[in-house]
Amino acid sequence: MASSTSAPAAGVYGAEAMQGLVLRDQDMEKQASCPACGAGDRADFARHTFADRRLQFVRCRQCSHVYLDPVPTQAWYDGLYAHSFWEAKTETQQHQTVAANRTQWRKGLQRADKLIDALRGAGAVFPADGALLEVGCSFGVIARRVAEAFGLRAHGIEPSVAARQFAERVAGVRIVAPTMSDLAARKETDGFCLIYFSHVLENIVDLDGTMALVREHLRDGGWLVIETPNIRFPPSYSIFHPNCFSPRSLGLLLRRHGLQVARLSPSGRPATRLSPRYLTAVAQKSEEHAGAEALKGGAPSTDGLVMKTGHLWYRLASRPPLRLLDRWLTARAYPTTPEQRRALADIEALAERQNQDATD
Repeated sequence: MASSTSAPAAGVYGAEAMQGLVLRDQDMEKQASCPACGAGDRADFARHTFADRRLQFVRCRQCSHVYLDPVPTQAWYDGLYAHSFWEAKTETQQHQTVAANRTQWRKGLQRADKLIDALRGAGAVFPADGALLEVGCSFGVIARRVAEAFGLRAHGIEPSVAARQFAERVAGVRIVAPTMSDLAARKETDGFCLIYFSHVLENIVDLDGTMALVREHLRDGGWLVIETPNIRFPPSYSIFHPNCFSPRSLGLLLRRHGLQVARLSPSGRPATRLSPRYLTAVAQKSEEHAGAEALKGGAPSTDGLVMKTGHLWYRLASRPPLRLLDRWLTARAYPTTPEQRRALADIEALAERQNQDATD
């Protein structure tokens, strides 16, 4: 749960970039059932290699959730994101120039506006004294933007020391805990009226425990937003994504935990016009916990074929000439707005001021 952008493929940030982090036998645990729907009927899906270890992804035949089994423990992932992920993706925050992070900040602002539009489209309304929580808030750019849009106080969870220092000092986000595990020990008096995961839930092993914490810390009638890769299009499985969601598996996970889905839609915004590579779900906490929901029939028998077709299309759309067409269409469909440019300039100015204060 490290960032507000998609986690990279292991080929980009492999073991050699992770400060010697390796996978041992004691770091792995078996999964008896699907983390999303709880069913045990599954099929082999894909293999993946990390740190010279062969990993197996399986697909749930009931909800088409793709997950890693056996999977590294949550403690292993917490260590990765606390000390390796952002430090491998960029240099330590204190030594970066403004230009080094400009692309990440711009992407964060674009994702924030997408989440804002999704909430407004679902009819979400928030109290004047409300607080939001972003799980895996990275540099705090999204939390700052969403908080300003709805008049909320911004809080975050972020394991990376470098990222959370920037979030607090520059973006003005209050960090309440490094990880979801640490949040379990924290008792918020009033709770949050909005919790969201922007490209983070796929990084978390314990989905049931995470959703239970969401219910505990979300106000009655509060809203949850999740954006995650859509496994029907990019083959997004990697060591960084132990869980890969289909539209059905994401919806079932939310309903199992008493979260009523208001909107669940695929979209490529803001990265691509030709491939709906992301899922955006907006859900509201219901008054009663739904409990374990019995599945009403399995997923369509053609779902595996749908994934293979989607993956083929995604590869084709990532190559010329479709890639060039996609860039042209995307630039016109999802342009950087004047408001986003102003927000980016504000963040740059704040970052420069912090850097100057640190050197004085």
